[in-house]
Order: sequence, then C-alpha cells, then structure tokens
Amino acid sequence: MAIYGDQLNALRIGQEQRDRLINSFSAIIREFDADYLDEMRGIACASGVSLEAIVMINARTEVIAQARSMQQCQTPHDDSIKDGCTGAVILPQRSPHGKLIHGQNWDWRAECAESSVVVKIKRQQGPDVLTFVEAGGLGRSGMNSAGIAITANYLRCERDYQQQGVPAVPDPS
Repeated sequence: MAIYGDQLNALRIGQEQRDRLINSFSAIIREFDADYLDEMRGIACASGVSLEAIVMINARTEVIAQARSMQQCQTPHDDSIKDGCTGAVILPQRSPHGKLIHGQNWDWRAECAESSVVVKIKRQQGPDVLTFVEAGGLGRSGMNSAGIAITANYLRCERDYQQQGVPAVPDPS
C-alpha cells in the first residue's frame, strides 16, 4: 500500500485530498454493488488496515489518474510504465487438447510482487473463483468454475479517465 501513498505524495496530494478522492470511489463502489464495499470492510477489519487503504488498492489506477489530473499533469497516465501486461489466447482448434488456453503475464511494479497473492474463493452462491491479486484486492486476473477467464492490462488511450466510475479491476465471478 505504501507504493500508492508514495505516488500520491510525489503528486503533492495531501491527506485531505487523498481521503476525498478515495471516499468518492467508496461511494461509487457502494452504489454499484454494496457487497463489494462490505467485502472490502471485511478485508480491512481482518487485516487491521483501514478501509481507505483497501479501497485504494482496488481503485489504484483510477485514483492515481485522477490525482494526476488534479495536479494538471500533462497526462493522467503514469509515464514510468512504458508497457502493459501481455495476454495470450490459443483457440481450441490450435491447442493440443482442443480447449481454449488463456494466459497473461503481470508487468506491473516489481515492488508489488511481495504483496501479491493467488486467492481461491469458495462461494456459497455463484461460481468459485481463482484470482491473482494484490493483497486486499477483490479480484484481478483469474478464472471461475463456470469457465470464464479474465485478464487485464494497462493499455491506455486519450479517452481514459474522462468520467468517474466503478474501478476497472474486474471481479472474475
């Protein structure tokens, strides 16, 4: 979590602005699906970390992009990241066993490797989920028991972050 705080500090985003920004995402998440925010509260409580820190992990890309915009940086993107993750798909007709193969590498910050985990979620309702995520995150890349696989990468365009919405960290359920 410190890495994202450091990024906001480098952008000269004070604690009051930071709290306002993160709380705005909490409200958007709650409006979209209150269960997501409840799950974040549970993670915060169980880990002894603030809810704001957990929301920050889940909305990191959007929070930092908005912070850059607030400080009138030339681009809302993090220019230190020159490339995004790579996704690959092998279609069933090309795979040796006739099934789709879907994979991804994660080219995010090396500092985040120590706090990233693979989580297996057994659900009472809905499909079970296997996801690779930063600790505290609800979901990132992964698959569910219904055969849905999700990967993501940091591809950017000029239309990104033009409006506020639910953070783009996918829930693989």
